[in-house]
Amino acid sequence: MNRALTLLAASAALAFSTAASAGPSLTASIYAADVEVGAGDASPDGILLDFRAPLNRHFWLGGTLATALGDDQIAPGTPVELDTSLAFNLGVETEFAHQTFGYAYIGYGAAGVASPAGDVDGKGVSWGLGMRFGVGDRMLVDAGYASLFDGDMEDSAGTSFATTIAGPRVGIGAKF
Repeated sequence: MNRALTLLAASAALAFSTAASAGPSLTASIYAADVEVGAGDASPDGILLDFRAPLNRHFWLGGTLATALGDDQIAPGTPVELDTSLAFNLGVETEFAHQTFGYAYIGYGAAGVASPAGDVDGKGVSWGLGMRFGVGDRMLVDAGYASLFDGDMEDSAGTSFATTIAGPRVGIGAKF
């Protein structure tokens, strides 16, 4: 039993000790989401703030905060925008070439859509994938695709609407 605990502790120390050379990063991205609520479809602009803290060379924990940057009409006279959304993520990243990384993540959080006709919100799985390019020692460029929500959201009356919030993102960031 002691040997198994020692091996487990050594494995955990090895996995978490080889942190990425740059440490945590913060990226701000323009998010061109397609929002589908029920039968309606709109493309409001948003902004994503993405924080990542490396666990080791390939895995990271992080969080994504999204909010509205602009609105679009889901129907004539009915503007919609992203409501503030927050997700916690577990990601994997690998370096393909010098300072060129591919990544994928999955997370869980809360998302919403705001409209004068009524707000809808829900909790569910988020995911994304993309590429990060290092620029110098501290800066990076990020391009990817993010899905904040895909499932049923409810309004204040308890009515459910099939909702999808997903689209491309492009941003710049800094490594600490």
